[in-house]
Amino acid sequence: MNFQLGGLTIPIQAGLEFSQTYEPIGGSVLQRMQSGRAIKQTHYRKLRTSLSGQGWVPAGLDGLDYSQALLLKCAAPRSLSSESNKIVIPSLRRTDERFEPKGYALVRGHLIETGLEMQEDVAILEPVRFALSYQVYYYPEIFVFADAPQVQNNMTGVEFSWSLIGEEI
Repeated sequence: MNFQLGGLTIPIQAGLEFSQTYEPIGGSVLQRMQSGRAIKQTHYRKLRTSLSGQGWVPAGLDGLDYSQALLLKCAAPRSLSSESNKIVIPSLRRTDERFEPKGYALVRGHLIETGLEMQEDVAILEPVRFALSYQVYYYPEIFVFADAPQVQNNMTGVEFSWSLIGEEI
């Protein structure tokens, strides 16, 4: 799978061993009332994503302007589950070929792919008999601030590795 950063598509040969992680970040504080009851105050929720890869060629990420926000078209899917076959997914998501949302139904402990129709940001999954719940996989697009990637070159094995972290703006 390919990801894109700042309009650049990273070649598959630069990410033969590709990994992407997502981590929620946000301003949340757990407050205790005089009675001991907990109240969670949340100011914002954003994502931090770490990407790393290893391949035969460099990733080609050195020329980007990291002082600006960059659009990251992710290569790792995220998923949302619901008991309903109608699931609202983020409007900022990939829609290019091979990255369209995909729908699944959970039947007897197994995910079964099912048809999916998008109506704006609502994924409507085809009902499946005996389904306990439904899931939608989608590929995020997020604007991030990132620093230039850390790069390592192993000329003995002709191997290039890189990693970077982006935080949603």
